[in-house]
Amino acid sequence: MPFLAGPEQKEPEKTASTHYAGATKNGRSSGYGRYTTKCGMAYEGNFLDDEYHGKGEIICPDGARFKGVWKKGTLTEGQFIFPDGLVFDAGMPGSGLPDANKPWGYCDGFDRRFWDEIQNDLSGKALLAAVDPIPNIPKAAMDVRNGYYNVDTRKIFSYDGKFRRNVDDSEHFWIISTCRKGWMEEVGKNPTTHL
Repeated sequence: MPFLAGPEQKEPEKTASTHYAGATKNGRSSGYGRYTTKCGMAYEGNFLDDEYHGKGEIICPDGARFKGVWKKGTLTEGQFIFPDGLVFDAGMPGSGLPDANKPWGYCDGFDRRFWDEIQNDLSGKALLAAVDPIPNIPKAAMDVRNGYYNVDTRKIFSYDGKFRRNVDDSEHFWIISTCRKGWMEEVGKNPTTHL
């Protein structure tokens, strides 16, 4: 939504790392607005007293989105939408969100197809990666779709080698159990999905 100046509106505020445009009350973000960080990530939605409050959406530079509902800065419900349209609805374990311990059935150990393969019924044609052309990753790394993961250092890098972030134990175990490996590995067949 474009910024519209008017009563109780604040002109875009720029600092070295952030930018806010939207409604204010008593000099604080309240009502509808957009808060953008230096890295290009943004939150667009409702604020109350400088906190996310009500419906809003976090928008990532790569096209991924998180739609949610917040109450005084605390997330109460939401879903993550990957850039390719795949939706993750379950809450994360320990988050206290509904379905927090519900297993996510996508890309598990038995069905490793990408969302495009499932969505477009690419039966018989397996994709090595979710993007074309397939990005090159170091042999000791794993493809995490927006870069690669170094298993030894537990760091994620962009495909051009720039550091992106560290990972915690939960993300580490998810990556090693689901993501494409940069090395060849013999795997067995699952009798329920292979003849």
